[in-house]
Amino acid sequence: MEKEPVPTRLEVALGALLHDIGKFMQRAHRRDELPERSEAMDSTLCPVREHSRYSHKHVLWTDAFFDWIEARGLSFPAGVDANRVRHFASFHHAPERHPEPAMGWLSAEADRLASGLDRKPKEEEYEAAHGWTAFRRQPLACLFDQVDLGEGEARKNVYDLAPLEPGEALVPRPMEAWKREPGGMDYRSLWQGFESGFVRLCREGTGNPDLFLEGLLGLLERYAWAIPSSTMDLPDVSLFDHARVTAALAVAAHATLAAEGRLADAAHVKDRTAPRYRLVAGDLSGIQKAIFNLASEGVAGLARTLRARSFYLSAITDAAVVWLLAELELPSCCALQSAGGRFLLLAPADDRVEEKVEAVAGRIRRWLLQRYYGELALYLVVGAPFGGESFREGRFAEVVQEVGERLEEAKLSPPLPPEGPVLDWVQFRPATGESVFGACTVCGHRPAAHADERARRCAVCHEEARLGSFLPAARGLGWSLSPIEVREDGQRIARAVSFFGEGDEAPVHLAVYRRLPRVHHGLVRVEAFAWEEEGPVYRVRHLANHCPRFGDGEGGFSPEDPRLAGTASPDGQEAEAGQMLTFEQIGALAKVVDEDQRVRGKPFLAALKADVDNLGLIFSLGLRGGAGKGGRGSVSRYAALSRQLDLFFTGQLQARIRRRFPEVYTLYAGGDDLFLIGPWRKMVDLAREMNDAFRDYTGHNPNVHLSAAVELFRVHEPLRRIAERVEASLERAKGDVRRGRDRIALFGDVQPWNRLPALLEQGDRLSQWIRQRRRSGGREAGSSVAFVHRLFAYRDMARRVRDPDAEPRPGDYAWRAHLTYAIARNLLVQGRPRNPEELHFYERLRGDDGEALMAATIPLHIALYENRT
Repeated sequence: MEKEPVPTRLEVALGALLHDIGKFMQRAHRRDELPERSEAMDSTLCPVREHSRYSHKHVLWTDAFFDWIEARGLSFPAGVDANRVRHFASFHHAPERHPEPAMGWLSAEADRLASGLDRKPKEEEYEAAHGWTAFRRQPLACLFDQVDLGEGEARKNVYDLAPLEPGEALVPRPMEAWKREPGGMDYRSLWQGFESGFVRLCREGTGNPDLFLEGLLGLLERYAWAIPSSTMDLPDVSLFDHARVTAALAVAAHATLAAEGRLADAAHVKDRTAPRYRLVAGDLSGIQKAIFNLASEGVAGLARTLRARSFYLSAITDAAVVWLLAELELPSCCALQSAGGRFLLLAPADDRVEEKVEAVAGRIRRWLLQRYYGELALYLVVGAPFGGESFREGRFAEVVQEVGERLEEAKLSPPLPPEGPVLDWVQFRPATGESVFGACTVCGHRPAAHADERARRCAVCHEEARLGSFLPAARGLGWSLSPIEVREDGQRIARAVSFFGEGDEAPVHLAVYRRLPRVHHGLVRVEAFAWEEEGPVYRVRHLANHCPRFGDGEGGFSPEDPRLAGTASPDGQEAEAGQMLTFEQIGALAKVVDEDQRVRGKPFLAALKADVDNLGLIFSLGLRGGAGKGGRGSVSRYAALSRQLDLFFTGQLQARIRRRFPEVYTLYAGGDDLFLIGPWRKMVDLAREMNDAFRDYTGHNPNVHLSAAVELFRVHEPLRRIAERVEASLERAKGDVRRGRDRIALFGDVQPWNRLPALLEQGDRLSQWIRQRRRSGGREAGSSVAFVHRLFAYRDMARRVRDPDAEPRPGDYAWRAHLTYAIARNLLVQGRPRNPEELHFYERLRGDDGEALMAATIPLHIALYENRT
């Protein structure tokens, strides 16, 4: 073939994303449906195996996909050469036959390094042993099964084919059960969905090359997340994750080679020892402190303020990623990880990378100092250059560890400017001049620059308030490097904010859309909060943003709910559909309406905080497969595992909250942790269901688990204090590496998750016994609130006796005698129990050295709080 110009970076990204699209298309069609022209390309595109037979015939279907594009009259955005994209995608198994062999090898190397090894010989062996149709019968294996920290053997799990939607599709099934009842492997229907989306991407898109690439990523994520990229060996990496990592590797290498002037040097492209890549890591520190930075708990619209603030702080990290990728001229697929305030980018091994990152870091540092006075800092570091050999399985974790150590070292230094006094960097006055309003009444830290009848706000809190009014009805986000037009067809469709600068001079701009745009407006990325079946194709962003609202629809609450009697909406206004409940109203939902319409209980709230245990070990050691096993820590597995963990907190769990716990307020959730607020008993039940859902989501691997803490509080208690308490409780639940973790802290007690259901059941029975006695007017023997209070006193007596570090009082040794007397007095009538089951519950508490009594802490608290009046 004749030589052709070297593809651009965008063409490389598109070709790499589509290099294995033939695997998808092949599995959706019969063998005889391959067009003759593509079938005749076997001598050009396919490698030759033993007996002079061609292998890797999925590349023929990749070639056929580009024929399909032409036949449908579709096209790539202006400036993109379809032939160069096609060749980069199709020649990755015959690189030496590419019109420009160096580009063929660039595609081949990216494909192989994304897999963590050169898998070509294994693929040939697998195809020879199982037949060329075996790939249709192989489901995607669960990646969590490969995590091994020595805590037990994981079972084998697989996924059914389905479009990506939170729900049952994301829960893997045991392989043995799948073999007995194979799930639907309907590649044809899945492919039709992808085809339809690709047609929309080309015909109804905005013509923006950046948004085209983003839309293609969204299509692949939706339809290829459950397709195994390789059906031999261990098929645990999806076609989507493999494609996006391949694109990242190809683009980063292309940038390095371009800087070296060696894009046409095939021998150099194949050299895996040549430094070609670097990692850029970022971590936003101080998020929780910034969220709870409040002048008082009486801030008007507190729930809406915190929701907007949490969103805004997470957007700072996203804005940094958008800016860094733009400065480094990289597509978003180069973000290997971006969640929970942390990110990891794959960049070229170009000497200018450090200079560009430092320039961005300096401007962000100054902006954060001016706005947050040192409470919030974004740390950015660049790792050492490395070559392709570091992507071989088991080695990539070492590269991640190296840049992680640099990041931790950076955190030891305060985020101060390298030159000049600190005070020159901090504006103690609004940019408009002297403050005539005093301190901000929302945060209490910064000078107020805006005032209305509700509050005096600084620039930061004012921005959050503007966002808060737009977020409840938002349908997506748009990112740009220039100011964004917020009106379309004469209507306002978005609220715009800027980052790392003021107004039009800011380097990054964000639009929060109430209606997704149909014109590109200079956008580089658009993220929809749900999949859209019409209009331009946008990638879905699962945003953890559920908050309880008034309304008649599913999950909505009525202002006439008897539990809400006496509570007020912000500013005393009547509740409207879509309006967010206040924390006072959320707390009121903790009360219970009995059959006689009497309301009982107290309006206590609870905070739930949880995160994944041993996350650092999972990424650094867990995917290596344990002692004596082969390494599994490829870059694709790293990226896939990070994406799947984030999806649990932002998508899977949020869907369950919307369906079963609409009373719950999401402060933040993503990455590997969450912070939720809601009616106290709902939060206890949610904690249990969250753990069950996480077990299901991770295939019940005993090496993958989370710890959590639930802290009860009154409506008007300072939230910062609550955050500190629940954080301390979470640390108690985690214990240390050898002892603890995989537990929940509740009511001052720490218990393994597997004991929680029985403890909650005991609490419910005890609560029921208290209500039965109360309905009798106290005339019958049985449990009472006063009796439960006495049990706490006996528990503390027994604890002091058991604890070798405590100093027991003389009367403490009589705890069992006191308990025996109390049981007889409260539960026996003429020596006989009214309820034998109830008596047995209490008798069990006195039968040992106090361990059973202390283990009853959670049931006793459940009964006490449910019956407070």
